[in-house]
Amino acid sequence: MTATVNIPNDFAEGTAAQCPGLGNEAAGERNDASVVIPCHDMSRLDMTTAAARAALLQVPKPAQVVVVVDHNQPLLELLQDRLSDCLVVPNRYERGASGTRNSGAEHCATPIIIFLDDDAIPTDGWLSNILSPLGDPECIGVGGHISAAWPTREPSWFPPEFAWVVSATYPDLGKSTVPLRNVWSSNMAVRASLFRAVDGFRNNFGKQGAINRPEDTDLCIRMSRAAPHLKWSYAPNAVVHHHLSSDRSTFRYFIGRCFNEGRGKAELSRLVGAAAALSSERRYVREVLSRSTVSYLAGSFRRGGLVSLRKAAAVVVGSGAAALGAGLGAVITLPRTSAPERSDHSTPDHPSPLSAPAYVCTFDLSHPNDIPVPVRAGVPYASIWALVRDGALPMCAVSLPVTASTVTTQSVLAALPDDLSRGRALLTVSQSLLAANPTTITVVVCTRKNPEGLRRCLLSVLAQSRHADEILVIDNSPADPATRELVCSAAFEGVRYSAEHVPGLSNARNRALSEVHNRYVAWIDDDETADQDWLQAIENALRLHPDAAVVSGVMLPAELETEAQVAFERYGGHNKYLGFAKRVSDPTQMEQNPLSPLPPFGVGGNMATLVRALEDVGGFATYLGAGTAAGASEDTLLFSQLLLLGYTLVYEPAAITWHTHRASAKAAYEQFYAYGVGLVSYYLALVVWRPRLLARLIPLAPKLLSTYVRQFRSLPGAPIAEVPSTLRRAKLKGVANGLPAFIAAYYIAKKRTGLWRSS
Repeated sequence: MTATVNIPNDFAEGTAAQCPGLGNEAAGERNDASVVIPCHDMSRLDMTTAAARAALLQVPKPAQVVVVVDHNQPLLELLQDRLSDCLVVPNRYERGASGTRNSGAEHCATPIIIFLDDDAIPTDGWLSNILSPLGDPECIGVGGHISAAWPTREPSWFPPEFAWVVSATYPDLGKSTVPLRNVWSSNMAVRASLFRAVDGFRNNFGKQGAINRPEDTDLCIRMSRAAPHLKWSYAPNAVVHHHLSSDRSTFRYFIGRCFNEGRGKAELSRLVGAAAALSSERRYVREVLSRSTVSYLAGSFRRGGLVSLRKAAAVVVGSGAAALGAGLGAVITLPRTSAPERSDHSTPDHPSPLSAPAYVCTFDLSHPNDIPVPVRAGVPYASIWALVRDGALPMCAVSLPVTASTVTTQSVLAALPDDLSRGRALLTVSQSLLAANPTTITVVVCTRKNPEGLRRCLLSVLAQSRHADEILVIDNSPADPATRELVCSAAFEGVRYSAEHVPGLSNARNRALSEVHNRYVAWIDDDETADQDWLQAIENALRLHPDAAVVSGVMLPAELETEAQVAFERYGGHNKYLGFAKRVSDPTQMEQNPLSPLPPFGVGGNMATLVRALEDVGGFATYLGAGTAAGASEDTLLFSQLLLLGYTLVYEPAAITWHTHRASAKAAYEQFYAYGVGLVSYYLALVVWRPRLLARLIPLAPKLLSTYVRQFRSLPGAPIAEVPSTLRRAKLKGVANGLPAFIAAYYIAKKRTGLWRSS
């Protein structure tokens, strides 16, 4: 492995991108990498200082070294005085290593972020060596070698295979042909854009006082799921010396740390699934510990065999302590210092200040400005609903009452969630991925008797930063030539028109599938407009996840002028449960059951689908969806079908459309009624599609019933008192009528034998 490499900057963000691999080495700096060092303990003041200075002495040196102090004001002031050539900042999150690292990462403007512990001293050449594997555009991040620096000498009984107990590298790392699942935060480099795409370390998960949780393993798993085509690498020449205190040399510490590691892995299993959380550990026990135990026992029969016998005993006892910790952790949840993070920052825990009429706007964190509230004829605006963005990246939604003609920047910032982290979506893609995974996308707009809405929708599609390869309008059950004349006008030259005379959104979509020839179809409805980068965000997600069958985005309110529209948004709108954090639903790793779509797997009104995958399920079910007695759930059924067939679904919040909610109370009532009918119809349709699924649904019934009862009692956008009781009753009425409505819709679809798709 050589020290001089080219680091690709395709993953750089904003003005941080420089000429690939060059940095500013002529001036002795690498402006493509920053080093973050968390610290918390006054007793480690000298060690922290040494670690920071060793990082600064690297040749070439990093763009910056950020030292983050975890809620220790005296230590912060001392380090600011000692390390004038470093950026020394406080942890702005709750106490713990994860929040401290995240605080440091927020100050890094480079495409690469390197994390180093405050008691880990890097050796000469460390920086170049840890960056070397990142010359491969398929490398997601790198872990360096961590050498244990014992206070005197290594205990004779200590087995090297348990080096991870003292946060060091165990001997067999890098020898296996199995790809690395994770590296360690004591000495790791990550691509900043991907790190931010998954919100960094979990702020409430990790080392907090005496409690150890594997926050680095959790981060690596989430980054790998967000970019499954990329890999983690190990750089054995990127060496740091991890200085150990005397208490870590004791057998008591060894047993306690093994127990805590097992307990932490059990909690990690609840977050990411047992298969992901324990895959490396099971292989390690099977291949390494069992082999080393036999080797130590064999060595115990030779001269000086007492040392080998002690090591064998340590392997057995340490493994048992870890197993005991994992067993207890599976039934006892570790205490948390704060409430768990919410993935949906648009759903506050207190009553929403959203009132009708509300002014819909955006607030850009990269260019924060006061929000002028326009004068409205009649009743003035009572509140604002603001999408908070960081450039093109959606972060959260906030609602504020309007008390003046301008909503100030300070009031918006004060309304942001405390744990808001920046950069939740990845909009930049490596050029190698662009070349390797070309995409062709047809945009399809299904419309019915809404020429004005269609006009706005088409104009937004034509204005995309990434132009559509083809635009197709499906006119469903046309009653007059207005839609055809609009599409065929000079303003929309190149847009194709086709009519589907059988009513129903699913019929219209299936007509589109029969007419497109591109690999992907991006679907948008005639009551939506697309954000300027909507199609670009979809394409980027498809390139990052070439095996995905669906990429779904968010549908946000285009206006909130009436009580009905505000009530729907309080309910959660089309974005309920989803939030603004990217999610990849891989059926081989996901914890959520494909038969239980809460939270939902995506939004049918804003999605791109792989045409071949839709053919595998027979297209959209024509007995579900708008225009049928069932009323809804054709998209939910599709998502579950694809997951059951082994396809991956991606939720990409950067793909934004703006939806015009139903404005009248009567239309809102009908919509909630359709949701109730659709809930029952969804499960009936699953059994029609695959009768054997009934055997899987019956054991799930109590859990599913409990989930939906909780939903009815506390709707997902606001406390139940804020959602009109008429809408709640409409949904319950729909559930009660679900069975006869489904039978009617199914019977009508089956009669149309030439058009009905049974899959």
